[in-house]
Amino acid sequence: MTRYTFFKVIIALILLKGNAFVKIIRDKNTQLPIKLELIDNDDVTIKSGKYYIDDKPINSYNILHFLNYSTDGVNGISVLKHAANTISLSANSEKHASGFFKNGANLSGILKVDTALTDKQKKDIKNSWQDTFDPITGTPNGIAVLEGNMDFQPITINPADAQLLETRQFNVVDICRFFGVSPIKVFDLTKANYSTVEATQLAFLTDTLSPLLENLELELERKLLLPSERMKYDIQFNETSLLRVDKNSLAEYYNKLFNVGAITINEIRKELNLPKLENGDNNFIQVNTSTVDNIINLKTNE
Repeated sequence: MTRYTFFKVIIALILLKGNAFVKIIRDKNTQLPIKLELIDNDDVTIKSGKYYIDDKPINSYNILHFLNYSTDGVNGISVLKHAANTISLSANSEKHASGFFKNGANLSGILKVDTALTDKQKKDIKNSWQDTFDPITGTPNGIAVLEGNMDFQPITINPADAQLLETRQFNVVDICRFFGVSPIKVFDLTKANYSTVEATQLAFLTDTLSPLLENLELELERKLLLPSERMKYDIQFNETSLLRVDKNSLAEYYNKLFNVGAITINEIRKELNLPKLENGDNNFIQVNTSTVDNIINLKTNE
């Protein structure tokens, strides 16, 4: 499993199950981490703040616990559980729409007969009608032939009046809202245009991914780095690939890093999948600014 897939699975577990657990394998001599091992949620239990894997206790120092929104600070709550009512409504509306179109996009009605019928006669008439107008076995929207004392009274409810289509459309927005994702990312392009695509990518990075990645970074730093190392190092995910769609933001990002000497020309070209330039490994710093004292000293020396 690649690192990309590894952390992708972790984020999926956080959102869908509320928790993700990773066991830290350490070197026996140095106690430094040498391997991360994903643990099935069903194998982990938490009792009184202590962790157990397959009912065997494990030091909390040796397990990474990434959790979603929590009410007790110990167990995370999945988005599915938090949004159960909305997702249930979405599922029900999809079933209703499926049944509506399966029946030829026609609603049922009432067959009226002036005379009394036996149970068998009622059943035979109903089955005959359904067989004739079933969209699979019969001819939907066809012509009915009624007996002399029979009358059909349709129940006419316009699906637009019932807001069936509108309900299905808002289902997408509601579910995206719980996951913090723009509807454009799930191909709902009803309100999208070319100018919003780049802005959506930035919003996806800042509003959706950044909080999730920060959650991972803090837990990784807390468990993988020694207290003395935390002053020197930090763990961060590289988010520059997500800026490639927004060319203006990407250019501004690299320009600022280059102007303060934090990145070289060849390092920028490597990120852009461009070949190296000769003498492109030097760092540059702008010198067109100075302190007031330096300018006064320069004038004095002149």
